[in-house]
Amino acid sequence: MPDLSPRDYRLGLCAVLLLAALAGLWRLGTPPLWLDEASSWYNVSGSWLHLWERAVQAEDSGGLLYSALLKPWSAFAGTGEAALRVPGVVLWLGTIAVIARATRLAWGRYAALLAASAALAHPSLLAAARQARSYILLLLLAALALLALAEQMAGRRRRGLWLLAAASLAAAATHVMGVFIALGAATCQLLLGSRERAPALRAALAAAPALVFAAVWAILIRGRVGRNLESFWIPGTPLTNYLAIGLLLVAPLAIACAWLLWRAPSTRSRAAVAGLAAFALPVALGPAILSAFAAEGAHLVQLRYALALAPLGAAAAGGALATLPRSLAATTAALAIAASVGYGVGKQVYAPVTRAGQDVRGAAAFLASTVHPGDLALIEPPNNWMPLAYYGVWTVPLEGQGGGWRVVTAEAKRGGQSAEGRGENDDRGKCGERREGKETGGRTIWLVRFSRQTAAPPDLLQRATLAGRFGTLTILEVTPH
Repeated sequence: MPDLSPRDYRLGLCAVLLLAALAGLWRLGTPPLWLDEASSWYNVSGSWLHLWERAVQAEDSGGLLYSALLKPWSAFAGTGEAALRVPGVVLWLGTIAVIARATRLAWGRYAALLAASAALAHPSLLAAARQARSYILLLLLAALALLALAEQMAGRRRRGLWLLAAASLAAAATHVMGVFIALGAATCQLLLGSRERAPALRAALAAAPALVFAAVWAILIRGRVGRNLESFWIPGTPLTNYLAIGLLLVAPLAIACAWLLWRAPSTRSRAAVAGLAAFALPVALGPAILSAFAAEGAHLVQLRYALALAPLGAAAAGGALATLPRSLAATTAALAIAASVGYGVGKQVYAPVTRAGQDVRGAAAFLASTVHPGDLALIEPPNNWMPLAYYGVWTVPLEGQGGGWRVVTAEAKRGGQSAEGRGENDDRGKCGERREGKETGGRTIWLVRFSRQTAAPPDLLQRATLAGRFGTLTILEVTPH
């Protein structure tokens, strides 16, 4: 079957990118910021020194590159919900284009167009693209590593090696899971270059910058990482979460690779399938490996930590779909895209609540109009003080207490979204809150629960009354004796 003409390929790819832009930008500012996005905002809302301090506290997914890119953008475009999320949509478009380029080098223009469609249709990528978080940048870097390997298969070895080293280094500087992208890409490089001169040396050169950076960075942040792992929790069990990874990320890649080996068993296809498998294995095992370092009873197995498998699956899907009759392949791609957008609607990526069903805006507005400086708040999980701060409810840690206990500051009555000079350990805020807390004549306690789990003392829960329900977020009030 003849391949697409360059003109038809360009028109088709532009259509896919246009659909991706529409799906990504529509109602981009509607969902409220959730915890991870609020952390990104807080990272970039102060000085560059503040950004660095947050990075060495492991508060940018174990890296610093995403915040370093987001900060100048937010200085230009502002820190509204849509403004913070626009870079994610742009990175998604870049990811689709890079996947298409890599697939075109391996299987041709028609397969590349279908791979771009598969990337658009993947149910997890739309949600990742519409967030102000580093996961979509990690996806782009995984796609660039894939392109680097495809460049080497096409004979451009030096260009591919340099691109692979740069993409691997950037991945390690973006997210703690980026190290496994570097390891997977190096394993693929070693496999594909096994018949070349010094294949192990070339693979080591590609991975060395990323591994050196990861080692140095781990030394800088090891203390905070240890403290984070003691309190870090992820919903679900490792088994159930790996089932989700297997269903949404591993299964599409495995099915597409198996189909290619059956329907197009050429030497090139076998090499490409073997390379994809070698790349995917460390990425898939990464969450389980890091879980070994988590606190007892905790784990780091989560779908978004394995999202780097998606570009590999999209490329394989493009090659597999290209073996089908064109009418069937086009229909399959169209149905998959429609299903993906429907999945996004079902997962509330366009809704005025977070993915977990929390109306953070409504809860923050209620608190801002109700609380008094000096009131106490038990916020669970603890880091959710950041989305409340984004919407104007500022708190500082309660001295001598942990586990989410905070004190409301005067800024909670004024609102605002600037973190400058009002960090989570700002002594000026503490002084103000103590002075104004005395004026309230007592301290009301607010139990702000972003999840059903709670560590609140039973006697406190017995005295608590429901003050407001905002989707799945509940606020309970405990009046002073």
